[in-house]
Amino acid sequence: MSTQLISTINNEKIVIVIDEDGQKFVPIKPICEALGVTIQSQIEKVETDDILSSVIRLCLTTGADGKEYKMKCIPLKYVLGWLFSISSKSVKEEVREGLKVYKEMCYDALYNYFTEHASFVEEKEKKLNEYVDKEAEARNHFKNAEKLLKEIRTERDIFRKTTFEEWKANNNQLKMDL
Repeated sequence: MSTQLISTINNEKIVIVIDEDGQKFVPIKPICEALGVTIQSQIEKVETDDILSSVIRLCLTTGADGKEYKMKCIPLKYVLGWLFSISSKSVKEEVREGLKVYKEMCYDALYNYFTEHASFVEEKEKKLNEYVDKEAEARNHFKNAEKLLKEIRTERDIFRKTTFEEWKANNNQLKMDL
């Protein structure tokens, strides 16, 4: 097990990541203390959450006093969602604005994630319809060109068969319908 500082909250050095067997866990207590929220209420919230309750665990970590403690932790990948669930009104005044900004970023990230795919599908569908229209137009031009080519070949073959006598009978002129 290794413990690693990857961030600070409110300019305090708080260990927030514990690496156990390659998995990164975050102790709940130091974050609650830095935010000024009740530790027990947050642990209860995590323990009753459908998702978080299945991933919370006790990890051995070093406290701010340098002693080792077992603390309730959640995997790093779930911390951002847990922080998103904390009310801005319940945190210390000095971190309130930062939490509001963070939550706004979360709303933006969720919106972008779930709407970008729909935008992609919509744009792709529009482009595909444009290609279908272009293809139909090209087929129509091709059919018309094919029809015109057939008419020209037919007239050419008729013209090719024109005899000298027919030319003479037409006042020394070649008759072409083009």
